[in-house]
Amino acid sequence: AEKPVEIVSYRVRARAPVPKYKPADAAAAAETPAPEKARTGVRPVRFAAGTETAAAVWARRELPPGAVVEGPAIIEQSDATTVAPAGWRARVDGRRNLALERNS
Repeated sequence: AEKPVEIVSYRVRARAPVPKYKPADAAAAAETPAPEKARTGVRPVRFAAGTETAAAVWARRELPPGAVVEGPAIIEQSDATTVAPAGWRARVDGRRNLALERNS
């Protein structure tokens, strides 16, 4: 007497070699002032000293590698806001990272 077989579940496990992620070396971008198209406005801000000052507002996605933004500035993006106080500057490196540096 033969009976039908019903497969309820099954598993398959596979392995495949995947090359290790290596970010491409980006060419060092020459430092240049941020393009005006990236500037979205000006906003009054208060820093620790309590005095109000005007800060330029920049769109992060519009800043190309090598762009430099002098503080006081606010750099906005969808998931973060970066504030560069007076005496600081923000620079976009070759991999599009945003680095803040104190002016010397």
